Amino acid sequence: MFITKLEQVGVHPAINTESQNTDRPPQKNRTLLFLVVSLILVLCATLVYAWRLTLPPATLVRSVIVEIEHGSNVRSIASVLEREGVIRSATLFTLLAVWSDAEKSLGSGVYIFKMPMNVFVVLEQVRLQDHGIERLKITIPEGTTLAQMSSLIAKKLPEFDSSAFATATEGREGYLFPDTYFFYANATSGPIVEALAQNFEERTRGLQDETRLTGRDWGEIIVMASLIEEEAVEDVDRKIVSGILWSRINIGMRLQVDAPFVYIMSKSSSEISLDDLKYDSPYNTYLYKGLPPAPISNPGLLAIDAAMHPTETKYLYYLSDKEGVMHYAKTFEEHKLNKAKYLY
Repeated sequence: MFITKLEQVGVHPAINTESQNTDRPPQKNRTLLFLVVSLILVLCATLVYAWRLTLPPATLVRSVIVEIEHGSNVRSIASVLEREGVIRSATLFTLLAVWSDAEKSLGSGVYIFKMPMNVFVVLEQVRLQDHGIERLKITIPEGTTLAQMSSLIAKKLPEFDSSAFATATEGREGYLFPDTYFFYANATSGPIVEALAQNFEERTRGLQDETRLTGRDWGEIIVMASLIEEEAVEDVDRKIVSGILWSRINIGMRLQVDAPFVYIMSKSSSEISLDDLKYDSPYNTYLYKGLPPAPISNPGLLAIDAAMHPTETKYLYYLSDKEGVMHYAKTFEEHKLNKAKYLY
């Protein structure tokens, strides 16, 4: 066989030396692989970090008391919880609350968190407004004044601040709904007033809508309802009394009702003297025409409905006998006869 000199010295011109590197990946493939691996590592590290943020700040078994002020938004709530050591991250708490649509349900008040708790459990407790404290039943009767409400609640809740309640309810007589409530034993005045006011709005929304449609004054309706609440007991009588009082206003007659004297002098009808009838106060409907300047109590739904839907009659006078039965009269002479017959 013919052998060239090149072959003799071990040189093979027909062989492509580049074929020896075909198994080596190009530089751009190595760069892409590095980026993918780096991204996976960063993602894993982020997930581990986020997972750690959901864990309790400490494993120590303890109770943490935190007060969330009335009107706090989700960010301020999260900041308080982080500052008090209930959660690790306010940012994560906020994101979870927004993502789960729980931010509008977060409640104020004093909470007891039984640590350790992860962020999901903490969020659920605040969303459910579960304060971790005993709830006490408090029934507020129709026609209760703000002062009476304060006294009634203070007897049930040992930590209740009457002065703070008075400040929070200033100018809101008539607009806090009398009902049965369940308040936490350590509830502050803010959440209590919020519950009373919210209940009023919810229970009277239909009547308020009707008032706007008919062009009537909602404030006057509530003032009238507060008078009716004190003047009549039965629903039928409430609506008849409502018609009488509105008729008196329409003809320019003084209302001459005794109910405001309970509010301004703490005196019932049987205790009012002739001198009391001369007591100079805008609430004295014997001296001044029209409605009192503001409600004298917090009326219930039936009284408000009666103020909205009076029964029209020809009566202008009424009285309640010793058994609470109502008697009506068209004229003052008939009214005097009723007084002689049923009151003396």
